[in-house]
Amino acid sequence: MKKLQFNADVDSFKNDRNDMTTITLKVNGKDVNLSQLREMKQTATVRVVIESNQTELIKD
Repeated sequence: MKKLQFNADVDSFKNDRNDMTTITLKVNGKDVNLSQLREMKQTATVRVVIESNQTELIKD
């Protein structure tokens, strides 16, 4: 399993009529290996884990 890890901001997300969700991330180009990302897109299904570094509590 290959691992590609980088920090990014969520730019947007949307759900379509088929309940497919598209998440768009913004990342500084120097922080992600685009060659590895292209290879993974072409040859593998990927597993995505989204973690937040939020430290303050969200009010209910």
